[in-house]
Order: sequence, then structure tokens, then C-alpha cells
Amino acid sequence: MKNKTCMICKLGIEIDKEQFVEVKHYEKKDIVLSKGYYHIKCFRDKLSGNNMLKKLQEEALGFIRGAKKVAGIEEDKKEYLLA
Repeated sequence: MKNKTCMICKLGIEIDKEQFVEVKHYEKKDIVLSKGYYHIKCFRDKLSGNNMLKKLQEEALGFIRGAKKVAGIEEDKKEYLLA
């Protein structure tokens, strides 16, 4: 089997060396319309929404920092992350 490209990160998947996920799109029982390949980590992250949560946390912290700066509130030295 040839190396494939991860449909999430667009990097190569070394089929003989790495764990990966193959997703098949069926029309009927034996008719495969398309296939997709993913690194196992990319697939799990996409399924669990970890990247989305991290991005949302970063945006929220940026908003809070900006609001504190406008209000003249001194920034805490500690970083608070939910995950």
C-alpha cells in the first residue's frame, strides 16, 4: 500500500510505520464511493474537539486580558487554563 495523506493535517502517513484511520464512504453494501485517511492522533483530536476547546480558551483569555487592560486592572502573574 502506498503512503497516504492525512485529510486533517495534510501531512503524509507512513502506512507501514504509523497507526492510522481509514474511513470509507459507501453507497450500498459493496460500493465504496470514497476513502479518507487520517493520523490516529488527528482523528481523535477532531472527534473529541480538543483543538476547538484550546482555541476557544485562548480567545477567551485574550478577551479577558484586553478587558483588564482597558479597565486598568493589573494582570495576574498566573496563567489559568481549563484543560
